[in-house]
Amino acid sequence: MPLDALTPLWFFLILVFLIVIHELGHFLVSKAFGIQVEEFGIFFPPRLVRLFKWGETEVTLNALPLGGFVRPKGENDPTVAGGLAAAPAWQRICVMLAGPLMNLLVAVVLYSILAMNPGLPDPTKSNIVLVSSIVPGLPADSSGLQVNDQLVSIAGTKIESSVTAQQVISENKGKALDFEIRRSDALLHLTITPRVDTSDGRGAIGILMGQPMDKASLLEAPAVGFKLTTEYSIGLLTFLGRLVTGQLSGSDGQLLGFIGMYNNFAEVRNLEVQKVIPSGVGVMDFIVKVTISLGLLNLLPIPALDGGRILLSFIELITRRRLPTDLENKIIVITFLALIGLMILVNGREIYYQIFPVATATPSVIPTP
Repeated sequence: MPLDALTPLWFFLILVFLIVIHELGHFLVSKAFGIQVEEFGIFFPPRLVRLFKWGETEVTLNALPLGGFVRPKGENDPTVAGGLAAAPAWQRICVMLAGPLMNLLVAVVLYSILAMNPGLPDPTKSNIVLVSSIVPGLPADSSGLQVNDQLVSIAGTKIESSVTAQQVISENKGKALDFEIRRSDALLHLTITPRVDTSDGRGAIGILMGQPMDKASLLEAPAVGFKLTTEYSIGLLTFLGRLVTGQLSGSDGQLLGFIGMYNNFAEVRNLEVQKVIPSGVGVMDFIVKVTISLGLLNLLPIPALDGGRILLSFIELITRRRLPTDLENKIIVITFLALIGLMILVNGREIYYQIFPVATATPSVIPTP
């Protein structure tokens, strides 16, 4: 699959951005409560280099690209005055909640941008199929077909969905087909011959189909972004619930490691480079899905994750009683090591399948925390 030379760099920068934005939430809320942050780490130790110092905070780049961290003063020791562990339970909840919320905020912002341009499909015109982009050098490009042309019929078959269009084209590869299109108020007929060999993944005639888009205004966009983020989050949590309870099998989805995420990103970038989808749209959609997944997974009630610490602090807030510090720290360390083991397992599996590919790959849908 041909790739843009900058694809690996863009992937790395996106990962760093999502890590930094998550940890920045923890950092800013800690500072707002007067809790000093001793280190702001990009990736996990061992440390490679101290990038710079921000007040009392060392900003570091570390060796293991498995996430990031902030190290507040007295993070796990309630005897340290002015530290995180000594802060009231409600403040600790706010600090822990801030990281995942920053991830979800990124999704809201990017969804808002997408709602303004290119917009969202207009549900009242779902039976209208438009040409949304054309791949240079393929049959559609040389036929005179243009972006925003409406597909009225193909080979005499009325087109009211992209599925119908794809089916007619697929069943007639190598044959000259009559495409009836509507351009402005005029009906035109074009002849296009679908390619027989589509192994390059660019399609038989080289178009991306869509429907009329409804663009949100600047004032409408935030509400649309929030709505889309909520809908995707509910869908992802529902999917996870069905997977955990056995309603879905392991073949329906599994955790993504870095290779899986990179492969998904590279595919999107490839489509953008080939002009199959508009530049930037696929990448923003990729970032949205990853940042929502990271935000929600970090809210799971596992002690090593933000959600687990929120749960422990919430129990303390309600009962006015706190787990013994040694016990709480042991639980956090054990679950943290278990999570690291899971991440090594997921990434190790992907490395294994890179070396020893299998005929049928199991679809992966969710990045590890």
